[in-house]
Parts: sequence; C-alpha cells; structure tokens
Amino acid sequence: MLLLGLGVVGTASLLVEPVMWLFDDADFGADFSDLDGPGAVMLVSRVVHLAAVAVGVAAMLAMHPRKVAGVTG
Repeated sequence: MLLLGLGVVGTASLLVEPVMWLFDDADFGADFSDLDGPGAVMLVSRVVHLAAVAVGVAAMLAMHPRKVAGVTG
C-alpha cells in the first residue's frame, strides 16, 4: 500500500503541476531566468523530495525488514 500510495500517486501529484507548467509555456529560458528566491526553493525542494521518494521506493523493493533488523527465524 505504501509503495502504491507514495511511489505512484504521491510522485504523480508532485510531477503534474511542474509538467503542466513546462508544457504550458514553451519559453523555458525566460521562465528560469525569472525564477525568484521562493520559486528556486520550491524547485529545489521538489527535486530533492522526488529523489528521496525514488530512494525510498527502491529501498522498499530491495530490503526485507527482517533481514535489515538482523532477525533470524
């Protein structure tokens, strides 16, 4: 449930607005040159958050909780 909710739905919700913003206006250079402080913070925070979600999803798929905790049996 976490994988579906966070990995798919959460990531899609983070990507929809920026993708629509990029495809709405074809002048990328002007958009990024007009980026102010709060906009830059928002952009960086989204990129870092997406990277963290990707790492978390990969960890959920690769690691087994019992193995990581050292539980045997």
